[in-house]
Amino acid sequence: MTKEKEEIINQDFEAQVPAEEEKLNLWQRFKAKIKTLNKKHIYIGAGVFVFLVLILIIARSSLHISRFKPPVFPSPSPSPYEEEITNPSAYATDSAVLEIGEKLKEIEGGIDQTDLKETGLNPPVLDLEVNFEE
Repeated sequence: MTKEKEEIINQDFEAQVPAEEEKLNLWQRFKAKIKTLNKKHIYIGAGVFVFLVLILIIARSSLHISRFKPPVFPSPSPSPYEEEITNPSAYATDSAVLEIGEKLKEIEGGIDQTDLKETGLNPPVLDLEVNFEE
């Protein structure tokens, strides 16, 4: 009776495993499994993959930013010695030089008051009544 049971179990097992799958190599078995997946599973897998790639890119870029340290330049220290200029030049008090300085100030004031947007220089509006119909 035990031999009969073994034969029945053996026959049932052989019926469950197709003979073609035994002969297929690893790549062909992988292709067969991919074909059995439906599109929903493929889309979910692709979405998870893209999400993980984005997380990886963000993590790498934030790591790169945290490594950046701006250079710190030392600020100049104030000098304890300050030289007072009593007479900068012999021409500083010369009347001709002072007169030229006053004239320059007048010219700069005139330039600042000049209106560079003169509305009278705009081109006239050309309203030509053109009709292309015969």
